[in-house]
Amino acid sequence: MATLTGWPNRAQSQHAEAIAGTGTAIRTCRLIDLGRVHTLQHRCFRKTLAYRRTTLLSLWAWPRAKFLVAWRDGKVVGAVIGDQHQNISRVVSICVDPDYRREGIGSSLLMEVERVLPDGPMILMVEHTNATARALYLVHGYQQMGIQRNYYGPGRDGLWMRKERNTTPPA
Repeated sequence: MATLTGWPNRAQSQHAEAIAGTGTAIRTCRLIDLGRVHTLQHRCFRKTLAYRRTTLLSLWAWPRAKFLVAWRDGKVVGAVIGDQHQNISRVVSICVDPDYRREGIGSSLLMEVERVLPDGPMILMVEHTNATARALYLVHGYQQMGIQRNYYGPGRDGLWMRKERNTTPPA
């Protein structure tokens, strides 16, 4: 069992589990991890889509954001950023190092960000040509709900996906 640790003043969950049999653990992203996440983003996304260091720092510092990393072999092998606005939670970004894909890391990151974000619907955007990511989201209960033309650049449409989750009634 691994613990979810991070910046001590951030209101983040303090729980995460090691991904069974992989030697990978998920925890809250720390300031020192941002350079590694920046490098990871460039391994996973086209240059125009990878977040800049300043964007990652802004997301890390944003109080409503949940920023998690997957660690193995002393390095960041995956990351997910989520937030919540007007009772809808959102996956802002999720990526897994190409050398570590197909090992359950993406699923574990997705489940953990869903766990630490408030109940209610989850949304995300995925590039229409990314069949692997779309399949992952479908397995986890996301449904396509719309298309955003040219979201990822000319001719690169984004698909809005949504997952309904239980809503906890107010106490």
